[in-house]
Formats: sequence, structure tokens, C-alpha cells
Amino acid sequence: MASDVSRDGSENKRKLDEDADAGGWVGPLPSEATQTKKKKVLEYERLYLDNLPSASMYERSYMHRDVITHIKLPVRSSATKVTKICTILMNFHPGQCEWIYNPGDAISTVACSEKSTGKIFVYNGRGSNQPLHTFEKMHTAPLSRIRLNPKYRVIVSADKTGMLEYWTGLPSEFKFPRQVEWEFKTDTDLYEFAKCRTYPTSLAFSQDGKKMATIATDRKVRIFRFLTGKLMRVFDESLTMFTELQQMRQQLPDMEFGRRMAVERELEKVDGIRLTNIIFDETGHFVLYGTMLGIKVINVETNRCVRILGKQENIRVVQLSLFQGVAKQHHKHHPVIKSTTNVDILPQVIHFGPAVWPTTTVESIKLTFFLIFSPISPGWTTSTVFGRTTKGMEVVQRISNLKVNPKTDKPYEDISIINIIVK
Repeated sequence: MASDVSRDGSENKRKLDEDADAGGWVGPLPSEATQTKKKKVLEYERLYLDNLPSASMYERSYMHRDVITHIKLPVRSSATKVTKICTILMNFHPGQCEWIYNPGDAISTVACSEKSTGKIFVYNGRGSNQPLHTFEKMHTAPLSRIRLNPKYRVIVSADKTGMLEYWTGLPSEFKFPRQVEWEFKTDTDLYEFAKCRTYPTSLAFSQDGKKMATIATDRKVRIFRFLTGKLMRVFDESLTMFTELQQMRQQLPDMEFGRRMAVERELEKVDGIRLTNIIFDETGHFVLYGTMLGIKVINVETNRCVRILGKQENIRVVQLSLFQGVAKQHHKHHPVIKSTTNVDILPQVIHFGPAVWPTTTVESIKLTFFLIFSPISPGWTTSTVFGRTTKGMEVVQRISNLKVNPKTDKPYEDISIINIIVK
């Protein structure tokens, strides 16, 4: 019996020694249980930023003699090739207005709200002053914004109680959209504005329609996933936040900071802060909006401010409009490359494949070279590769999307290089 007890005791002691060697920890070690979060990285971020403004100083236009309240880049309809302007005689005082049709729609509809109520009237932009449809009770307060998400053909309207509504236009008979991934608003974060007793003063959608950006009267920027209505990001741009930021880490000299704070308070007195808008870049990865420190460029994927434009400028930027396309000259019928494209020289020989044919004239000698966009195909002569594009890929991509002759791969419209700089 004694020997059995002794044997059991030695076994227990051995087990205790083994536990002591293991540190006496039961279950996964802390390093195993809490894995370090990977820092979010946006692939090709540098390329996207190269296609956005970066200068610290900007030119000022003296075209207007009073405060500019709105600025908008005209978007030409591919169907009509013109910018439509509508004048409708109404029997009420209009508030918010927005075109709510897509190219190809039979009727160009426009939505207008009554300034003192929550009613929305939809008109034929080319017709009479008789509305095609009226929303009598969708909103109970005056509207602050109406915006069309053209990708999903859904209209979003917001009122001054902070309520947001999704609806469709004439082709879908003004019903609730079937494209969205929610049925009840309680399944979304769209009550966020009402909860915070604020309302949106600006709405914008990314080009793919999947993100919705807002600025509200509480000076917070909120980014939503459009289809689910879920809140994705919140950026606090309140004066309290800027004051705390200045105290923690000086952003501006104290005198300049005080001057800008005075401008912000004056904007609030005259209700001018509601004129601040927010815009997406063409990739949908960045939003831009004006603040007292300058124009902020925010990467919504990585949740960080990647650039502040015009921080040294002695102006308060309110309205923004961004053009990232390739301009066309009106007196010529061919595209002109306006963006910067850097080319590195490469001495090697390959067979060329499908290409676009830009031409230029240097010292009265007409030259033709090719931009290669797809794998090499047989039947092309051996040619010398003299360079590759290192910057301005958006220009190359737009050229590659031009319609070409299927037999020659030559674009139907000539492409001209208007300037060459050799460094």
C-alpha cells in the first residue's frame, strides 16, 4: 500500500514539474490567442495619388465678385452629347432639385422638393409644369439633399430631421429599390443622423455606386456602404477636434489658427458651412472635402488622411469639383493628351502586337510610334522598343479604350501629342 502511495506521489510530482516547465499556462499562449492586426494597405495607392491634385498653391479666379455657393463639373450625356438645363414654372417655392434619369431613359426626369415641406415633385424636364409623380408623405420635414446613384438607378433623399430614404425613378415606377440589400431601415445605420440630431448637407456616390459619402451639420464625414446602408467610416471635422489637435500637435502658428477659427465661426453664423461638399475621385478609394486646414484627401480603405491641399493658402475652400479625364479640343475632332505621362527609354527589340497609333511632328518630320496594350500577335514586324510608361497610366488606359479598326488596329479618331518635354 505504501509503495502504491509512493508511486502515485512521484507521478503527481512529475506532472507538476512538467506543468511548471510549460509555465503553468492552460490553453493557448497570449501571443497565439491575440494575433497582431494586419495594417490595411491599398494596392497601387501611389498611382492613384499621382492622378490627384498635389500642388500646395493654386490659382484664383476673379470671375465672380461675390461668394461662390456652388461649383459643378458638367457631365455630358453619351446619348445627347449636350448638358441639359431645365426651366419649369412651378406653383410652389422649390427647395432641392436633382436630375434623376439615366442616359437612354425615354423621359429626362427631374425631382424638386417644396422648400417649406417634405413633398417631392417629379417632372418631365422637357415637358410642362404638371408633375409626373408626387411624394406626399415620404418626408415630414424640408429636404436637405436629393441625389441620384446612377450605377444602381436609386435616388437618395435626406431631410432636416436626419431621415434618409431610398427610392427609384420613373422606369421602376417610383417604388422601393430591389437592388439594395435591406428591407427594413432598422437593419441599416441610416438612422445615424437622426440619432445624432444632425442631417446631411452633402451627398456623393463613388463611380461604382457602392459607397455613399456624406457631410452633416455636425461637421462629421460619414461613409456608408450603399447597398447595405451600413456605416463604414466616420471622420470628425468639428471645431472641438481641431482645437484639441492644435493643442496636442501644432498644425498652424497660433495666430493663423485663431484667424481660421474666427472664419469658421463666422461661416456657422451665416449658415455657410452647409455649402461644403464632398466628392469621390474616379477610383472610389478617396474622398476630398474642404476644412479649415485645407482640402483633405482621405483614403477610405486605409482610414487615413494621405494629403492636405492648399494648407498654406489664405482662403477657406468650401465647394470642390474634380476633373480627371482627358480634355477634348473643340476645334479639332480628336482626343488630346492632357495628363502627364513619363517614359523611360528601353533599348531592346520585340514583336509588336495590337496597338494605338499616336503621331507627332518633330522638326517637320512626321513620326509614328505604337502603344502596346495586349499580348503580341504574329504577323507584326520586328520593331524597337524605346520606352515604357512610368507615370500617367490613366492616359494610356483611356487611349486603349478607343474604338479601333479591327483590320488595322488603328483608332478611328486620330490621337495627337501636343507637347513633349525631354529631361
